[in-house]
This record gives sequence, C-alpha cells and structure tokens, in this order.
Amino acid sequence: MEEKLKCEEFATATEQFVLRMKGSSDSVCDVLRHLYTDEFLTLCNWDGRGGKQPLSKFLLSNILYDSFITCGLANFEQQMRKSIEMSHHRFKQKKYRKRKAEE
Repeated sequence: MEEKLKCEEFATATEQFVLRMKGSSDSVCDVLRHLYTDEFLTLCNWDGRGGKQPLSKFLLSNILYDSFITCGLANFEQQMRKSIEMSHHRFKQKKYRKRKAEE
C-alpha cells in the first residue's frame, strides 16, 4: 500500500476515504481499527522499538494526521499509541480465548 500511496491520485482517494470513515468523530482508534488488522499491528508500534515496524514512518500515518490535524500532533501521537496498545491487547485476548476453547 505504501507504494500505491506514492501516486498522488491514490493518496487523494485514500485521504477522502479516511475522512469519510472519520465522519464527525475524533476517534483515532475507530479509524485505525478499520484500516489495519490487529494481527498486522502486533508487528508494529509507533516508534519502531523492539524490532517492530515504525507506524509513524508509514505514509498512511501522514494521511491520518492530516485528517485529525485539529487535535494537534502531541494528542494525535498519544491517541495512536493508545490505539496500537489496545490492538495488541485485543490480539493477545483472541489468542488466549482460542487456547482456552481448545482445552
């Protein structure tokens, strides 16, 4: 997807898609949950620490920030970190429930 976002037409269409998904809500978590799966986000974190991919370096993160620019950069980053953390927790809970169901 990163390669496609380098094309200006695709980037504009993606930005409009994100704005429609956002609607009137200011919830970064809801939009992030629609864009990425929990499985993918377990491979990422915001800064790229611990051998994970830095989500902040993805072009889609810039498009997300442009959609949430009214909340400010610090607040946006805080919401992204919280959303990624919640995604990691959801993934771990799914694995735990699956393991419990198999027992």
